[in-house]
Amino acid sequence: MEAAPCVKQVTIAANQYHNSRSNSNLIYLQRQLEILHGVIGRTLPLKFFNPRQLLATECLTCIVDILNDPQSKSGLVLKCLTVLNQIGQEHDMKEMLHSTFNLTPVLAGVLKLHGGPSSDQLTAECLQLMMKITHGHRISFHESFMEDLLKYLIKQVLTPNEITQSCLGLLANLSRDNYTVQSYVKGLENFKRLMRMLCTYISDKNLTVAVFSMCVLTSLCLHEEIGQEIFNTENVNETLKLIFNILVNGDFGVTRLYVVDLFQDLLKKPSIQNSLQRYKHLQVCINHTLSLIASSTGETVTKLFELLLSFCTLGTIRTSICKTLFSAPRMQSADHYRNALKGPVSGQSEPLFAIVHWAMQTVDTSDVASLYALDLLTEIYEEVLYSGRSPDLCIHSDLILPVLVDILRSSVEGDATLVRRKCNKVVKAVKLLTVLCSEDDLKASLVDLVDTPLFQTIINFQLNNNKILHPKPGPAEPDDWSEAGIEVALVCMHLMTKIKRYVRDMDVYITGLLQDSRTVPFLASGLVCEKSDTVQLALRLVCQGSTLENFPDVILGDAVAAMNVRKAEETSKSSATSLTVTPRKHSNQPIKRGLENKENVPVKSMKRTLSNNESIDTSLQSLIEKMHTSLEVKDTKASDIIEIYEHRFQTLQTKEEHLENLLEAKTMAVAQADRLIAQYRARQARYEGETQKMRSYFQESERKAEKYQEQINTLNLERETLQHEFDQQGQDLQRLELKSEECEELKAALSELQEKYDKSERSLLCLQQEHKTMSEMHDMLQKHHESLKQQHDVTTDHLRKLEDERKQISKLLKEKETKLTETTKTLQKTDEKLKKVLAEKATIEDEKDKMELTVDQLRTDIQRAEQLRRDLQHKMVSLEAVVQDQETAMKEREEKLAIQQAEIDKHQQIAALIHSLSGGKDGNPPK
Repeated sequence: MEAAPCVKQVTIAANQYHNSRSNSNLIYLQRQLEILHGVIGRTLPLKFFNPRQLLATECLTCIVDILNDPQSKSGLVLKCLTVLNQIGQEHDMKEMLHSTFNLTPVLAGVLKLHGGPSSDQLTAECLQLMMKITHGHRISFHESFMEDLLKYLIKQVLTPNEITQSCLGLLANLSRDNYTVQSYVKGLENFKRLMRMLCTYISDKNLTVAVFSMCVLTSLCLHEEIGQEIFNTENVNETLKLIFNILVNGDFGVTRLYVVDLFQDLLKKPSIQNSLQRYKHLQVCINHTLSLIASSTGETVTKLFELLLSFCTLGTIRTSICKTLFSAPRMQSADHYRNALKGPVSGQSEPLFAIVHWAMQTVDTSDVASLYALDLLTEIYEEVLYSGRSPDLCIHSDLILPVLVDILRSSVEGDATLVRRKCNKVVKAVKLLTVLCSEDDLKASLVDLVDTPLFQTIINFQLNNNKILHPKPGPAEPDDWSEAGIEVALVCMHLMTKIKRYVRDMDVYITGLLQDSRTVPFLASGLVCEKSDTVQLALRLVCQGSTLENFPDVILGDAVAAMNVRKAEETSKSSATSLTVTPRKHSNQPIKRGLENKENVPVKSMKRTLSNNESIDTSLQSLIEKMHTSLEVKDTKASDIIEIYEHRFQTLQTKEEHLENLLEAKTMAVAQADRLIAQYRARQARYEGETQKMRSYFQESERKAEKYQEQINTLNLERETLQHEFDQQGQDLQRLELKSEECEELKAALSELQEKYDKSERSLLCLQQEHKTMSEMHDMLQKHHESLKQQHDVTTDHLRKLEDERKQISKLLKEKETKLTETTKTLQKTDEKLKKVLAEKATIEDEKDKMELTVDQLRTDIQRAEQLRRDLQHKMVSLEAVVQDQETAMKEREEKLAIQQAEIDKHQQIAALIHSLSGGKDGNPPK
């Protein structure tokens, strides 16, 4: 059974269950999910679940909606989780579930709502799916579900059970390269207990559990004091032995993925890098690691290539990898290897052959793995060719050069994503060819395989289709390939400049290409690019083109200036939008495509595709007629023509499948439209019955309203008569109130006058007494004034004397300040001398450390020489002599250090004396 009808049935069943949650619809939906799970398990058509497939997107949207619905039953949720676990087996599908459908918060909600004991299958499936989709992604700690999820995971890790492995893997994903999560876990009360439990899990028999625990332990305490104690020099060798053992003997691909992540995290520390380079079993471990390439799947081999590329950053390990790859003798001929490349690689193949096999894979089957394989081959041949080693190591050139040329010959067609992937692969292949051209023999072999029309087709495709020359109006495409196409053009032009003397018509073509104004946007984009390699390529091409007469240097300058202005405007707009526009949170549910989007499939586009198919058919028919009439096709081979036909047939098949998908989408839309029309008619009949009932109710309410209106009129007449009587009584009451208020005002005025009279008598008596006291105070103040005059004369004389003393003290202070400035200058000079002496001391200490390292290395060499008995005795004597010379030199260095230390002490004493003298003078100012 194919996937498309099964997915269609699941979508229909999910919509039926959403409309009416009956038991029959629930059982039917569960049955369809089981059928889909079986179809995926048998045939694995995972490429069908592409986000660009409308039917697959609708099906996944319905499944995610079921998971996100809190009213969904646990049995149905379990079926949905098993289907998603089956879909999430490939890397692209996991990326789609994480980014397109934002499944992580949904699964956290499922775990919180439906999570049960550790033996529950639903909990185990949910944790496994969450571990898959969060691998390689950094989840923000500020998400609402993160704190509860971390507490749950740590609780399960501290109590070993059946889901501990999945909890450890998920905790490793959440804590890797996430400082906020790490700080939160470190701040918990049971952090020490968690560390002890992780250390016990490292010695577990299950290698996957051991790797997960080591990943969590590395993320939490690698750069802490605890990490220095755990990963010290004594434990690092045992740790490396354990990691390589798990990498080689791991049963599952997931184990190897996390081993590579663990290695990359550990190699961030310089001490572990040094320990890895000095690891005694390193060569054997590298041999085993390279042998895994031939027997690994696409996702696993991608991680292995990442590990080997990180190893290539260390010089000694890079040379050992090259020796291992080129040391294996070739057991078969070159034709045998070319034929073997067409089929699947076996587990007993040579490592270099396996790398070349993965490099030649198409971008449809293994996009990332082929790119990493080309990067690894570039690193290997750079080491072999640029390090000045023996050219005998550079074998397998007759195997790798045809593969790279076939990559260049492959057609760059398809949708935007496919074109971008193919352009990236062409860039990697051309860079490797550029490295190989540094060897004369390899350059000669390459020249025999390529020609000028090959590069013309690559460059012409970019000149005719690249967005930088042919901008399209409207919004930008989500997966634009223009930047990758610019890099393709630049690297191809750079390679042509290297081989233009040896290929026919290549010199003329590259000269005309550099003088063509259409290449100016490519060169300008390379000059303003953020990648240093691209800028260097563009500069080299500009330097070579500047020697030509008709090189468009003015146009190039204008293009560079225009691009800089455009980038400045874009940055200013982005900064303005970031300041003004508030970011919106992504919803947990994916956005459903409505009926309008389904029905709005453009008929014009279908007509265009049909017309294109008809034109392709006519062109193919004309070519077939030409072949039947024995017309000669210049500069082509029969195999190339057959490949063109096969590619045309494949494009026709893909377009036919696309049309079938569109027709299926149309049929679904029509079915939903019929269902909506039936629902609308039923609702209309129900609304008509309701309107008739409302009319009868309205007539009865009108009759009652008329009766109530008559009663209200009679009540209004009675109210008016009562109101008239009430107004008359109110007027009489107001008159009486006015008279009572006048009487009260008169009584209040009489009482106020009596109080004023009493207060005036009391105030008169008080004023008389105050007059007597004021006269007495006047006499006293007059006497005091005369005494103050005498004191004022005395104080003025004293102030004059103090002013004279102040002037003398100010003169003395100025003299002290001049002396203080002189002493500070001398102190600064002594400080500078001290800094110079300290710098010399630091350099001497660095030299001493270097000498100690050299002495340690010589001692290790002496120990090895002692074990080799008689054959290496003369080497031992020479090494001892070298050691004695080094020790004498070190003693001389130590004597110099002692002399420098004595001088430093003298300078410090002088500085202390100067400081004490200056402090004593400042602390006792003259009186």
